Amino acid sequence: MKNKKYILALILVLLSGCAPTVNPYNNVLNSWIGVPENELISRWGPPVRVYESGGYKYLTFGGNNAVVFMRGVAVPVGCTTTMTIYQGRVSTWRYDGNC
Repeated sequence: MKNKKYILALILVLLSGCAPTVNPYNNVLNSWIGVPENELISRWGPPVRVYESGGYKYLTFGGNNAVVFMRGVAVPVGCTTTMTIYQGRVSTWRYDGNC
């Protein structure tokens, strides 16, 4: 019986090491959901790319040669963040690179 407890404890420890970690940057981006597009641009600066399709607008910030400040948080070089605008407000986001 004692061995079963040790094996179960070992399995739980090993599985907890596989738990995904949450990037704090996700919280920063989530805080922008619902914010008007003009407020986003006034705080982040102009996007490096803009694309429109099907009533959505995609604003891309950052890139290899840029540092973007978001609510006091500097996004590292090499991070590209795209905010999706729907009906004038941020609806979703995604990022690529070292964020």
